[in-house]
Amino acid sequence: MQRFSFLARLLVVAIFALSLLVPTRPAAAAAPEPTRGPTPEEAVPGEIVVGYRAGATASEQDGTRRRAGVAVLRKSTVPGQARAGDGVLPAGSLELVRVAPGRKVAEAVRSLRADPAVAYAEPNWIYSAAATSNDPRYRDGSLWGVCGDASSPANQYGSAAAEVWASGFTGSTSVHVGIVDEGIDFSHPDLKANIWTNPYDPKDGRDNDANGYVDDIHGWDFVHDNNSVYDPTSSTDTCTDSHGTHVAGTIGAVGGNGVGIAGVNWRVKLISGKFLGLAGGELWDATRAIDYFTDLKKRHGISLPVTNHSWSGPYSSALGDAIARARDAGILVVAAVANSNTDIDSKPTYPASYTHSNVISVAAIDKAGALAPFSNFGLRGVDLGAPGVDVLSTTARGGYAYYSGTSMATPHVAGAAALYVSRYPGAYSGHTRSALLSTTTPTSSLTGYTMTGGRLDAGKALQVPPWKMGNVSGKVMDSTGKAIAGATVSVAGTALQATTATDGTYAIPYVPAGTRKVIASAGSYTPQTKTVTVTGGATSTLRYWLKLGAAPVDTKITGGPQGRVRSTSASFSFTSNRSSVTFVCSLDGGSYTTCASPKAYYGLAAGYHTIRVRARDSAGNLDPTPAMRKWRVDTSAPYITAMSPGSGATNVGIRAVVRISFSESLDWGTVSTSTVTLVRKGTTTPLSATVRYPAACGTLVLDPSSDLWRGTTYMVRVKGGTYGVKDSVGNPMATDKVWYFTTAP
Repeated sequence: MQRFSFLARLLVVAIFALSLLVPTRPAAAAAPEPTRGPTPEEAVPGEIVVGYRAGATASEQDGTRRRAGVAVLRKSTVPGQARAGDGVLPAGSLELVRVAPGRKVAEAVRSLRADPAVAYAEPNWIYSAAATSNDPRYRDGSLWGVCGDASSPANQYGSAAAEVWASGFTGSTSVHVGIVDEGIDFSHPDLKANIWTNPYDPKDGRDNDANGYVDDIHGWDFVHDNNSVYDPTSSTDTCTDSHGTHVAGTIGAVGGNGVGIAGVNWRVKLISGKFLGLAGGELWDATRAIDYFTDLKKRHGISLPVTNHSWSGPYSSALGDAIARARDAGILVVAAVANSNTDIDSKPTYPASYTHSNVISVAAIDKAGALAPFSNFGLRGVDLGAPGVDVLSTTARGGYAYYSGTSMATPHVAGAAALYVSRYPGAYSGHTRSALLSTTTPTSSLTGYTMTGGRLDAGKALQVPPWKMGNVSGKVMDSTGKAIAGATVSVAGTALQATTATDGTYAIPYVPAGTRKVIASAGSYTPQTKTVTVTGGATSTLRYWLKLGAAPVDTKITGGPQGRVRSTSASFSFTSNRSSVTFVCSLDGGSYTTCASPKAYYGLAAGYHTIRVRARDSAGNLDPTPAMRKWRVDTSAPYITAMSPGSGATNVGIRAVVRISFSESLDWGTVSTSTVTLVRKGTTTPLSATVRYPAACGTLVLDPSSDLWRGTTYMVRVKGGTYGVKDSVGNPMATDKVWYFTTAP
């Protein structure tokens, strides 16, 4: 069995930027698969990522490390940016450092941040992990996510990619998509024809294109720092790299070949930027993977319009800077919003919550058009929805499987972006983003939950060519003519927005031609709406006043459960922007009744619940948009659904690992070598082993530190009860689960 030294460090799993002329989303309020919200502990122990300011000298760097008590593990500069003389660093230079024994990470971070040579310092966060074809799984209706209302088979809630195929556009091998994820099974029968083979660096043991990566044939593995982007641990391992392979299949499984499935693009080139492993992925590797794709595009001039990011985790300055460099290279970053049924406007998740103009954030819907119960949401932070429930795609070892999650929704959008560029090769990233976000189909389940209030429609997006887009610009002032800085100006029904500069001016490029409603809002001013006509290729200049006035009544829920909880009771606190108000509350779509903060509910049934609260001022004005919070009561005990080796198994290999699947995600803090043990029969001492919880498969892995004995019976015990394994909200597995297997003689 291959053992990797990095696994010893990865002990925690997480499910895991602009000028006036580029539209940005407003920043979220404070702020696969399975997911858990990020916590401060989800970082590699003792490691810090340090970003230096441009021009920092070697002696300044040495002094910085000495004062902070850290030592260099690795150095990185943005590919293509050479160091100046005397060790002077260019912009974007990073170091991975280790804290000296006995020194706390938090103390070292504070010291580094106070140093004038340092731009930022942060823990090395861990991230983890959605023509008519003759492909059989398309023809039988299994691929609902690529269907449209006019395709055959049809599903109005699919991405409508099939309608684009029918019009003659199935993608292009000149278009490349970067997959920042796990690796990809590049030999999969439904993928291998669309896997990129690097023409600039043939396999010869040399770095022919001088990008720092030797023989990066199909991409690069940033986990192990080699060119092997598919790393099964054994001949029967179907878990490793399945998540990345599933994402790749949705974007670009070969279509029309009579095999398996068809991706959104039948023809495309898929490049792997592997940074996720069985125990998640590190911030250090994520930033290098993103920069790898940025450099590929800039160095070789290839068409690489989009990268897919079906993962999430904590905020990072280093990650944000890497995404900004991708933006400057014209690369869209399509990101999953994660799966904890949480409003990311109040609890952001990254990279989806970055406000860079090249980010598209994606929620998941099911085949009936409903927002998936696990999907995160956010009226300001989530752009659109896409198919993410029961999505069939490719998996490792030539397989196929149904996965669910925002990880599965994201590649539908990334695939649509690639399809758009294959149709319009000269399109800028702004054209592509605008086409996707201005043509969403209104969907009731997404109204109030996403910026566009709609779902992906690739067919409509391809009907908006770049030359049918114009610019909307102008100035926002108060009634006295004073400019208002920081106002938000948006185009209704899209996610196209801009923030006014200090002189009140704004500009929103790439607005599709037609009659559009432009909305301006700022602080306590009354929002103003103007209807304008946008002409393709022309600039419509708007100059109008945002008149002073009382802000509409607004309600905010300030406390109470969200996401998954165990308690059948819930108490919510709420407030308003007005004094002397009364409130009305509604639970689960029921009638509004008078209530007061805090409002408590008791004896709630297991399942999903929604509270809506509206304030009414003394003049009788009612908040037009209620404050809303969703949560799920989960009282079910987790249980084991499958294990390998199974009970009574014989002839088990001596290099075997034990894989245990559960009915739901677990609390990683309860999974350890004391709650999951492997014991040689006739003894009582558990074998030395590593316990991992791979996000991609939702399966616990018990990995012995050494080979098993031949012809020997072993006992596996998963502890239940109060001190045993629990699900992510604290429900314990009811009882211990014990079984035996025997190795081959």
